[in-house]
Amino acid sequence: MRLTPLKCIVLCLVVPVMSMVAADAVPVANHSFETPPIDPVENPFYAVPFVPNWIEQDTDTDPDYPSKNIGVFLNPPAGSPDGDHILNPDGDQLAFLYSGSGNALLQDLAADYQIGERYRLDVDICPSMRYPPAGVNPDNALILEFYYINNASERQSIYTIAVPSWDLTQNFLKTYSLALPPVKNTDPWANKTIGIALRAQGDIGGFWDVDNVRVTAFPRWPELSGDTTINLEDLAVLSANLYACGRPAADLTGDQCVTIEDVWLLAEHWLQDRSGE
Repeated sequence: MRLTPLKCIVLCLVVPVMSMVAADAVPVANHSFETPPIDPVENPFYAVPFVPNWIEQDTDTDPDYPSKNIGVFLNPPAGSPDGDHILNPDGDQLAFLYSGSGNALLQDLAADYQIGERYRLDVDICPSMRYPPAGVNPDNALILEFYYINNASERQSIYTIAVPSWDLTQNFLKTYSLALPPVKNTDPWANKTIGIALRAQGDIGGFWDVDNVRVTAFPRWPELSGDTTINLEDLAVLSANLYACGRPAADLTGDQCVTIEDVWLLAEHWLQDRSGE
């Protein structure tokens, strides 16, 4: 990337200020799996075979017992001889998901994909200590997915990413992310229900531990002039609306007004578009 002195000045200003640009959390019910609260005295197994507020898909077909493939567990104390003690959980409880293909946790969120917004799914993951997803299959993975609900009430996948078992550390959660590009008005999922899924892929015999599932909506892509590229025409549109409020089209940060933060956001993407010059 070749930077002119002006670009260098703008970049130096943009980088520290960009941390001020707001992003909106999209609520995920029971995101940290603290429901139901598990009493270790009443429940010596430290676990329950269900996950409230989530849709469970599993391969356990035993009619006489509840599924043991998916559930919530209480993080055992450090040094517990029989436990999956996690060093860095969010809260006291986590979810477990059987490693065999066909097991999944899904949630239809109470929000829609908004045109121009970018979305990111973050999940904290580690393999179970006693029963990790292992075996001879190198493709054992946990799939993170964004989906939407179409007009026929069917769940349709949009984007996925595979988290391989070999990239994780037992008992220590690592955050993995799936980013969705800016939603266009031509996308089938525009203005449709946001859906997220955690899907097991691979051999049976192990478990994934997951925690702290969150979805974030980021400001819209700063293309304002209709020519599909970010350039000085967009800056002109933004400047003409500077300090206007009431969620004008040039409001890039989603704070209801066009402010200097919108200028920084546009400048950042303007520089990125010219990174190959």
